[in-house]
Amino acid sequence: MTQKTPEPESLSANRRDFFRKILLKSLNRAEDVGRALAQKASNVLAPSAKTPSFAGSTDSEAFTESPSEPLRWLRPPGALSEARFTSICGSCGGCEEACPAHCIVIDPNVAGGLPYIEARQSPCVVCEDLACMRACPGGALSLVNHRNEINMGLAVMNHELCLRSQEGDQQECRLCVNQCPIGETALDFDTQGRIEVRDACIGCGVCEWVCPTYPAAIVIESGR
Repeated sequence: MTQKTPEPESLSANRRDFFRKILLKSLNRAEDVGRALAQKASNVLAPSAKTPSFAGSTDSEAFTESPSEPLRWLRPPGALSEARFTSICGSCGGCEEACPAHCIVIDPNVAGGLPYIEARQSPCVVCEDLACMRACPGGALSLVNHRNEINMGLAVMNHELCLRSQEGDQQECRLCVNQCPIGETALDFDTQGRIEVRDACIGCGVCEWVCPTYPAAIVIESGR
């Protein structure tokens, strides 16, 4: 049997860049709809807040949360319990480098200086390769057999903020449902047409990222 030649690092980097471009292209279709809906949601948008910058946005300023709201972050997919994760992870940067969406961040001043994801800024896209888990050298990220086994957290709906629930000005927004990488087993509509979080939710944060309201009507709470 012929042994497979390892892929050169330059080609590996090119593959990751290509993956990210394809990803952003697939999510970019949310941009126009999201902006239009956000403009109609003045009753749920903070007076001085900016609406989210969707994929492909040309805004010079990125979306930022209100200063009064604490930063909410998630550990990368496959992370062990917080106690074990913090004792094992060495902040080597392997997961950050391997992530095709570049959503994993290591900041010495945030999250104990260990890898984290801020869903509102850049969510986990649940890549088929489970790249970050495979790149972790110390076992702080445990490789799962299937991406549906990932457990980063759970989406939580605030129906009072959701555009579909605004009395007298209901919108047919379905961005979070359309873009959920897991599908209807994780996020769908209930019998009243409202967004419903289901058992298969893995807490990736894509729904929070595409939500056009401010604050987001659907957010990820870490831990389950």
